[in-house]
Amino acid sequence: MNEYLIEFFQKNFSYEVSDFVLNIIIFVIMIGSAFAVYYIVKYVLTKVIKKVVSRTKTNIDNIFFQEGVFHWLAHISPALVILAFSNYYTGYAFIFQKIAFIYITYSIIMSINSILRSITQIVETNTKTKHKPVKGFIQLIQIILFSIGGIIIVGILIDKSFAVLLSGIGALAAVLMIIFKDTLLSLTAHIQISANNMIKKGDWITFSKYEADGTIKEMNLNTIKVQNWDNTFTYVPTWAFITDSFINWKGMENSGGRRIKKHINLDVDSFKPINDEIKESIKNIEHYKDFIKGKNLKEYTNLSLFREYTEYYISKHENINDKMIMMVRYLQNEGKGLPMEIYAFSKEKSWVIYEGVQNKIFQYIYSIIPYFQLKVYQYPSNQIIDEN
Repeated sequence: MNEYLIEFFQKNFSYEVSDFVLNIIIFVIMIGSAFAVYYIVKYVLTKVIKKVVSRTKTNIDNIFFQEGVFHWLAHISPALVILAFSNYYTGYAFIFQKIAFIYITYSIIMSINSILRSITQIVETNTKTKHKPVKGFIQLIQIILFSIGGIIIVGILIDKSFAVLLSGIGALAAVLMIIFKDTLLSLTAHIQISANNMIKKGDWITFSKYEADGTIKEMNLNTIKVQNWDNTFTYVPTWAFITDSFINWKGMENSGGRRIKKHINLDVDSFKPINDEIKESIKNIEHYKDFIKGKNLKEYTNLSLFREYTEYYISKHENINDKMIMMVRYLQNEGKGLPMEIYAFSKEKSWVIYEGVQNKIFQYIYSIIPYFQLKVYQYPSNQIIDEN
């Protein structure tokens, strides 16, 4: 075809005109062929693969299709057409060859990148692997992929091999270490986090330094995305999970209960031995008969009896795990009344339900304090001061 066109134009036009017109015609044919081949290949790939994908039961091939893996593979076809036509341009063949090789390299890189995105989506949608921190490793591979692709493209432009360019980059290693310092630190941290199973997507963490208190939503190479309980987001550097201290509540969630640890400050001036009024009054409390059985009340004060009753009441509570540590104890008096601490574990670990259990327990305990002729310590109010 090329020889026929050359012979035709040389007979009918001058050399300069025939050469120019011939190049224009070949260029138009080349571009037209490239577009035609691209759309044909894309149509065939899209239609054929879509039919195959729709017939399979697995969702994996659907993800590869949706992420555009085959779309980018179709982009290689027009570059091959340009490469084939480049031989018609004896003086400019190298330009079209460079363009074709660069576009092929770019298309392959984007195809691999689509595969990596597909793998991320497959892992994150699988119930067995969705908590694995794979996204950070995929991002690292993507960085390496685009870096290698960039080096190859630069090598094509300046006619240097990949090995030569790679050896030259060694001289810039110190600069690159500074530029990618956080990325390298995050990579090291990501490996340690994954190896030690320190955190995973869905874990509830508290990181006071970064004011993060909520659920991990994303684990990227450089940052961990935490959705706080007020629905705000905090982005914590990945390396911070290795260098700083944080709390992972996973242990609590996997255990038999969530800790209740609160105290009531009792007024020291209200402590007294058990008298007849107290004996009559406490008959109104829950579980009285079972609790009082076998006790010599002469040996008790209202404080000691109240502490033992509180411990007994908690041990019988349906929402308290009696197989875990449970006690009621006195804390150090610091001039604000005597703190009596309740230490137990709720069977309910969900935040809202847990708070409800805790509230009901303390509401009841506060309500029976007067039966023991005890008083809760509180700072004097303005009304009390005025009355005095």
